Amino acid sequence: VLLDVYRIYLESAPQKLEKLRVLVQQTDLEPVVTLAHGLKGESGSVGGRYVMAIAAAMEMAGRAGNLDEVRRLMPELELRLQKTIAAIEKELSA
Repeated sequence: VLLDVYRIYLESAPQKLEKLRVLVQQTDLEPVVTLAHGLKGESGSVGGRYVMAIAAAMEMAGRAGNLDEVRRLMPELELRLQKTIAAIEKELSA
């Protein structure tokens, strides 16, 4: 079951990140909040605690209407997600 969860995450998390990249260039924070919330939950299910924490911070900033903070967090989210994906891929190939 965990392998299936990893595979689903490897497909969905990069898609969510790409959507977030586009959305943070706009001013409507509602979809940002929704995507960040989803990424937070998915990351928690695979042990991606840093991604989960950053996504949670993005969700809170979005709910507060703080677009600048959401944008500030984006590079860190990208970096941590890349590292999480690399760790999962390493685990799957072992």
